[in-house]
Amino acid sequence: QGFGSSRFGCTLFKVSRRLFGAAHGHPAATFQVQMSARREALMQAASAVPHQTKLKWQVAFNQFDIAQNGVISVEELRQVMVQKLLMTPKDGEVENMVATVDLNGDNVISYEEFELMMVAAGRGKAAGSGFAHVVHRLIRMPEIAALIIAEAKNFVHNFCQQHRDTFAGLTTPDVNAAEQLPAYYDAWQIFKEEGELMMQSTMLLWGTAQMKTFEPEFLDELNQTGILDSFLRYLDYASFIELMYHSATQPQQHCDQNSARPQTPLGNSSVQKRLAELDFELANMDYKRNQLLAERRRLVGCEIDSVTTGALKQQLEMAQYREDVGND
Repeated sequence: QGFGSSRFGCTLFKVSRRLFGAAHGHPAATFQVQMSARREALMQAASAVPHQTKLKWQVAFNQFDIAQNGVISVEELRQVMVQKLLMTPKDGEVENMVATVDLNGDNVISYEEFELMMVAAGRGKAAGSGFAHVVHRLIRMPEIAALIIAEAKNFVHNFCQQHRDTFAGLTTPDVNAAEQLPAYYDAWQIFKEEGELMMQSTMLLWGTAQMKTFEPEFLDELNQTGILDSFLRYLDYASFIELMYHSATQPQQHCDQNSARPQTPLGNSSVQKRLAELDFELANMDYKRNQLLAERRRLVGCEIDSVTTGALKQQLEMAQYREDVGND
């Protein structure tokens, strides 16, 4: 089987654990032999890992290694989980994570042990629990941030093109200088509802459909994308009217429902191409589904609250304010 298969990853991890586990209580010479055998097995498996993936692992390791002493302790792992990822580990959970990866029993995780864990998890694709899952979540922050801004910009563009005729009679972007028709408010409500569903669909790739609290590191990643100015500020009616005014007064543009979703890295180019085609179709389906779902919920009188988008907007604005006044 290929390197990325979960069966191979599990086998490698079990073999490595066996090599190290047998060393405790044995003479030093036996311990050194088993150390060498374990390192050789690791090097052979790690040689199949793409260089770009290893770079991500190294960056992630450095974020956990708060003391920058080359190892990760229980307290460092707990601190990253609680403060950066806003996770709430159970009693003994962090200790078990470290013990599972700590092959030589020194109660800390070296980079070599860290890399073996990621190799066993299958090229960075964690099984959904354990330390590898925490690392995978941290690594994916920039990717998810890039996906969110791509989907948000695509949504704004498509919405403007589809609803621009509603605002053909709008003579000024100033809400206080022109009559605001009921149709304008209706379009704004639709924008907020479909935008919320778009955000929830995107957040499914992050691990949850609705979020009210976001990790500081994740907010930093999103802040760098400019999502406040390119999407979230239009949740305010005055900003939305400005957006639609400029859209209505500009030449009509092509409505492209596809958004630039992250590619799945594979060595097989034909498979990669097919995956890109599938992602294209899925993006179109998600966009249409959100439109239909929003309309259906309006017809049955079930409002869609701006849970995720509203919370994200508020927390990004607060983070930006703190940065501006120097109160981190």
